[in-house]
Amino acid sequence: MKRSFIIILTVFAVSMFSCKSSKRISKSAKTQEIEQGEQQIVSEIIGVDEFLNESFIRLGGVPPKFKGDSTGVEFGKWVASHTSYPAEAQKNSIQGRVFVEFIIDKDGSVIDAIVIRSIHELLDAEALRIVNLSPKWAPGYIQGHPVKVKYVFPFNFRL
Repeated sequence: MKRSFIIILTVFAVSMFSCKSSKRISKSAKTQEIEQGEQQIVSEIIGVDEFLNESFIRLGGVPPKFKGDSTGVEFGKWVASHTSYPAEAQKNSIQGRVFVEFIIDKDGSVIDAIVIRSIHELLDAEALRIVNLSPKWAPGYIQGHPVKVKYVFPFNFRL
């Protein structure tokens, strides 16, 4: 009886350790996928946003609106019309995608803008300048109460 208990315990322990190692392998694979380039980073950000948006909607959330639009299209147009490509960045052929994270506060103002994916300080500064210039949005709501909502917006600087 004791011997069979020890064998069962050993088999259980071996199976537990093998499960943990497979989790490590998949985590490592996930890390490698993310490091493969900008497209993977974009996909990861979109995936997180989709998850958060679904949770927000399930809670009865009404997303913030920029000039009446909650899809981001109007904000994208506004950004494009106000962004100036820094002359020095053009001269040095600096281009790429900068990701800026910001919060739409309970009163609709843009706060806490930070660069979460940098290309060059000149492009980062321009992206932050534009986000901080944004006019007020209509705030987001959950169950009739205004709430802070976090956004990530990509700035594409292409020559």
